[in-house]
Amino acid sequence: MNCVPPLAILDARIQLAQRDSQPDSNPGRALDRIREDTATLTGIVNGLLLAATGATPGLSTEPVELADVAGSVTQSLQELAARQDIRLVFSESGQPLTRIDPSSLRRAVLALADNALAHTPSEGSITISTTVEGNQAIISMADTGPGITGVDQARIFDRFVRTPNTNGTGNQRSYGIGLALVREIATAAAGTVEVARTGPEGTTMKLTLPLAKR
Repeated sequence: MNCVPPLAILDARIQLAQRDSQPDSNPGRALDRIREDTATLTGIVNGLLLAATGATPGLSTEPVELADVAGSVTQSLQELAARQDIRLVFSESGQPLTRIDPSSLRRAVLALADNALAHTPSEGSITISTTVEGNQAIISMADTGPGITGVDQARIFDRFVRTPNTNGTGNQRSYGIGLALVREIATAAAGTVEVARTGPEGTTMKLTLPLAKR
């Protein structure tokens, strides 16, 4: 069953609701975020369809500001982070640019942030940062979770990887499909994603993409 038409209908209904609300009002801003999230979900579905057919998304013809995308994701997840009593902050350095489909980049950053939120305890923190290292544009996702244990770090970018839980319940921690999609997006843009560090004090994921000029 194709999931895209229902999402298109949902987007159309959101647009109709936006016409009846003031853009600067709380309902108006909420509708803006909902429409942005709907676009992200549509992109995820399209990405899964591309992955299933072996196709890859094209690169953007214009350089994309990593800080714009990462900052937008940070803002859209603030309410969710607050509900989990997690401090979510964004840090920008060097104004990195890269050539990548903007919606694909947003999905990648959102998946990294979602993973960090899933594995960061209450009263913890997550820092999303962008920077330039040589000829590379970098997005880092640093959390204060318990670290990755029970599985090779490279394997968490495989689909549906599970690891033993460290809380003694016998349950398993799942990394689902999100991180696998991050790797596919990075690879399609000639980039990489890796676990830069992990341990009892937290984990840092690093998305590296070719640096572009203005």
